Amino acid sequence: MLLHKFISSSGHIATTSDGSGGNLPKEDGPWQQFASQVVNADDTPNVGTSSLDILADVKADGFSLFPRKKE
Repeated sequence: MLLHKFISSSGHIATTSDGSGGNLPKEDGPWQQFASQVVNADDTPNVGTSSLDILADVKADGFSLFPRKKE
């Protein structure tokens, strides 16, 4: 599934299939898109959450949301 990655001013990262990010939580915005990629259920996780869980969230809620990694 093609997912678009967004970052918010409140420090969250979200993935959604909506390229505009229009379905992301308004209270965590504004949102800025920074990448797009194809995600498959068996991909190796790189954000601390499995790809299967991310895809399940997107299917159920329209997006997957997680806190930004501390740098």
